[in-house]
Amino acid sequence: MRKIVLILSIVLLATFAFAISVETDKASYEKGEFISITGECLKDTALTVSITASERNVHEEKIYCNKNSRYFLNYKTSFLDPKAKWDLKVSQSGEEDESPIYMYPKNEGAFYLITFLSPSPGKYKKGGNLTLSVKVLDAGEAVTDANVISWGVEGEKLQLKNNGGGIYSVGLVIPFDTEKTSWDFIVLAQSMKRDVLFGGEQSMGVEIEPALIIIEVLEPEVHEYDLSMPLPLEARVRYSDGKPIENLKEITAEISGVDIPLAEIGEGLFSSEHLMSCDNAGSVSIRFFASDIAGNTGQITKNIVATGQIGCFLRDNWIYFIVIIVIVVTVGMFAYSALSHNLKVRLLKNDREKTMNLVKSLQEDYFTKGVMPAASYKKNLTKYQAKINELDKKIKDLEGAKK
Repeated sequence: MRKIVLILSIVLLATFAFAISVETDKASYEKGEFISITGECLKDTALTVSITASERNVHEEKIYCNKNSRYFLNYKTSFLDPKAKWDLKVSQSGEEDESPIYMYPKNEGAFYLITFLSPSPGKYKKGGNLTLSVKVLDAGEAVTDANVISWGVEGEKLQLKNNGGGIYSVGLVIPFDTEKTSWDFIVLAQSMKRDVLFGGEQSMGVEIEPALIIIEVLEPEVHEYDLSMPLPLEARVRYSDGKPIENLKEITAEISGVDIPLAEIGEGLFSSEHLMSCDNAGSVSIRFFASDIAGNTGQITKNIVATGQIGCFLRDNWIYFIVIIVIVVTVGMFAYSALSHNLKVRLLKNDREKTMNLVKSLQEDYFTKGVMPAASYKKNLTKYQAKINELDKKIKDLEGAKK
C-alpha cells in the first residue's frame, strides 16, 4: 500500500512540477534575420512569448506547448524592429524565464532619411496631446509607400498614417499616470524598392513634466466664518481633461502650518473639517494641495476672515466658566441660607416683642384701669404666655442650629 502511495505521489509531482525555459539559436542578430526560439514547457498548455526593447513592446505571441513539453517559434525580424538590447521572456502558468538578445542594424535598414516635423525637442506635460509627424526621404525624394511605426510613452506600438508626400503622422497622449520624466521617440520606416527591402531609423528625445492637478474648492463657501464652529473643508480634484485622479497620493488643507488630510466622500470629492484656534482670528489663508503617485501636483489658496473671538474664548475656556459658576452658586446658596436663617430669627423676635406688648397692654387694662374681667384676663394671659414660650423655643432652636 505504501509503495502505491509513493508511486502516485511521484506521478503527481511529475505531472505538476515543471520548469519553463527559453533559449535562442544565437545571442545577436541583424535586422531581417529569423530568431529561433525554443525551450521546455508544460505540455498541451498555452504559453506567451514576449519581446521588449527599452520598455517598448516589439512582439507578443501566444503559442502552445507540444506533447513532448517543448515549444518552437521563429520570429522574422525586419527594419521595423529597433536596434537595441532585447528582453525575450516566456511565461506559462505563473512561471517565466527570460533571456537577453541583441539586435544590430543592417546597411539597408539605415537607407532612408527620417526627419521629425513634430514634436520639436523640449518639455511636454503629462496628459498633453502630441502629434508625432515625420518625413521620409530617399536621396531627397519622398518615400510615399513606407510602413512607419513608433512607440508611445508607455511602450505601446504606434502605426503612423500615410498623409502623402512622404509625410507620416499619428496622434498620441502622454498619460497622466506615467512615471517617466523623459522619452525617446524612435521612428522606423520600411518599404520595398526594386524587390529589395529598405528602411530607416531615427530618434528624438523629449522631457516629460508633471501635469497640473485641478482643485476646485467647494468649502469654505462663504467669506466669513465663526471661530467657535468647525470650519468645513471640501474640494473636488481632477486632471485638466476632467477625468478623476485614480492614483491620488494625498490631498490636504494647510492652515497656519497645520496639514489637515481630506477623506474621499465620492468620486474625486474630498472633505474634512477643522476647529481653528482663537489665534486664527482675522484673515486666514487655506492652502489646498494634491498630488498623485506619478508626481503630478496642484494647489490653490482660499482666503477667509475668522470672526467670533468671544465665542471662541468661551469655547476654549468653558471648563473654567463652569468652575466659576459652581463656586458662585455654592457661595450664593450658603449666603442665602445664612440670610434666611437670620431673617427667621428676627421675625420670631419681632413676633415675641409684639406679644410681650400685648401682655403689657393686657395687664394695664386689668390692674391699672380695671376695665377687664378677671376671667378674660386669665384666659388672654395664658394664651400670650403659651405663644411666648413657643417663640422662645423656636428662637433657641434656630440660634442653636446656627452655632
